[in-house]
Amino acid sequence: MGILVDVRYKLPMDYRSRSFEEVYPIHLVRYILAGLFFLILSIQVIFPKLSIPLIRLLVSAVSMVDFIAHEMGHVIFSFMGEFIGVLGGTLGQLFLPTVCLLLTVRRRQWFACGIFMFWIGQSLNQISTYIMDARTQQLKLFSPGLLLGGGNPIHDWHYLLDKTGLLWADNAMGWMVNLAGFSFLIGAILLMFYRAASTSPKIN
Repeated sequence: MGILVDVRYKLPMDYRSRSFEEVYPIHLVRYILAGLFFLILSIQVIFPKLSIPLIRLLVSAVSMVDFIAHEMGHVIFSFMGEFIGVLGGTLGQLFLPTVCLLLTVRRRQWFACGIFMFWIGQSLNQISTYIMDARTQQLKLFSPGLLLGGGNPIHDWHYLLDKTGLLWADNAMGWMVNLAGFSFLIGAILLMFYRAASTSPKIN
């Protein structure tokens, strides 16, 4: 009987403790600041001609990681044939942030989820620009092979769309990818504000 009484009264105390922890003001402030941070980062991504101090540097750093992952993707997937090897650049660019996002969602690490949602959105934004350039090929491309005296790099998406007979649809496909990227950027912002709202004190 004594054990039953202990258990019966201990559970509500634990519940109240967790509830207090969830509404602790630092969580509210942290998520609001994170939402504003992702908002500013997303503005820089969507409007690349803007030059927001420090933010532009952070976005450029993420873009450099994208570039390294892109080139590694070409190398890793090259063993699966030429077409997959070319597509592997895009796959490699998206692989790491996607895996990290899935892991953080599983662990309910919400701030980290926001980071990886932003990263995927920023990466898709870059990829959409690449796709829409397939026919005109106006982008200046760089490949590590150039440093070793290699020839001009091929335009991944010109090659991929030309091989599949979809070169005419480069703008439509690019805009769809751009919309997907925009959705991830907005998702990162909304997730932070949603967490702020869900951790704010409830007035009964």
